[in-house]
Amino acid sequence: MMVRVSVRHGLACCRTMWRRRMKFKALSLAAVALAMFALPVTAHHSYSMFDGATTMTLEGTVKEFQWVNPHAWLIMTVPDDDGGEPQQWALELPSPNGLARNGWRPRMLAPGIDVTATMHPLKDGQNGGGGLSVTLPDGTLMRTTTNNLNQ
Repeated sequence: MMVRVSVRHGLACCRTMWRRRMKFKALSLAAVALAMFALPVTAHHSYSMFDGATTMTLEGTVKEFQWVNPHAWLIMTVPDDDGGEPQQWALELPSPNGLARNGWRPRMLAPGIDVTATMHPLKDGQNGGGGLSVTLPDGTLMRTTTNNLNQ
């Protein structure tokens, strides 16, 4: 008795196995890509470096206003309280999109203008912090978020 194996059956079996491997590879690649993008997002939104219990006010001159993602930055030159060299301070602000929703514009803080900024300072004592609001020379108060009600 002779058993015949159809060539078609053999090719169909190979195609099915190939499709399964390709689906597995595609799903594996998608899972890896999802994990790569999910990890930085969860790690990014931590404000533990700022002392949320302390609010500082700085009066100084805008050195630079960086309207960049993921966070805008305000770099200020602040006179030293002891009459020494002026100090540079860096304030991390929300994203440009969030600032725009609160009325901010990319070129509103031109270098050289005098502003007053409130912030939560860095816990390590360096010259920086999380910006809460900026008062412009004309007295306009620009809040960084709509939930800064404690200032």
